[in-house]
Amino acid sequence: MLLNYTFGRTTDNVGGPEANAGCICGGGVGFKKPQSVDTVAAVYGLSAFDETHRLALTYSYELPIGSGKLLLRNPKGNLGKTLLDYVVGGWEFSGVSLYRSGRPVVPR
Repeated sequence: MLLNYTFGRTTDNVGGPEANAGCICGGGVGFKKPQSVDTVAAVYGLSAFDETHRLALTYSYELPIGSGKLLLRNPKGNLGKTLLDYVVGGWEFSGVSLYRSGRPVVPR
């Protein structure tokens, strides 16, 4: 099992997730604005992609079934042993879970 927690703050000068979406200079998610005469303080702030809290959990668990394991470790006969190892042996559960705080509301 692997657990990772991140606490952070994302700031940028993009202007929102759909900045310049209708502009011929490009657009869409996270596209930078063309250079302007505004000061850095006027365009720099909390990003629309900010996720202050982020928890990631990765896990893997092998089931204790099959040859040499806790359950069905010594089946009788070669056919039973081979069949059980291929059908129920070696199974595992694994996955990734991600929990994060909500993104900020960007007024339009």
